[in-house]
Amino acid sequence: MAKGCFIDNKGNIFNSDSLHKAAEHIPVTTYHINTEKILEEMIMWKLKSFHDFLVHFERVAGADLATPLILRSDGYVMDGWHRIIKAIHEGITELPAKKFIEDPEPDFKS
Repeated sequence: MAKGCFIDNKGNIFNSDSLHKAAEHIPVTTYHINTEKILEEMIMWKLKSFHDFLVHFERVAGADLATPLILRSDGYVMDGWHRIIKAIHEGITELPAKKFIEDPEPDFKS
C-alpha cells in the first residue's frame, strides 16, 4: 500500500503501512480540506533535485483518493499529503479519513 513514513516534531518515525494497520478498526470520517491553510504549510518532502520533485509528482498523480487519510489525535495529517494535493488540484474539498483517538507508538523512536 503505502511507501512513505511520517516523522513527528520529535523525530519519531511512523511507517505508513503501520499507521494504516493501526487504524484498521477506526471508522471512516470526512476530512474537509482547508486549501488556503494547507498551501501555507511547510513542505516536509526532501526536494533537492528535479528527480526528487518527479518522484513526488508521480506519487500525487497516482494517489488513490478513496484511501482514507490517517490523522493524528490532534487532527494533523500523518499519512495522505499526496492525496490532499491531488484533491486540491482536482477541486475536491473532502476526503475520507481515519483519526486516532490515541496516537500509536512510532516504529522508530528518536
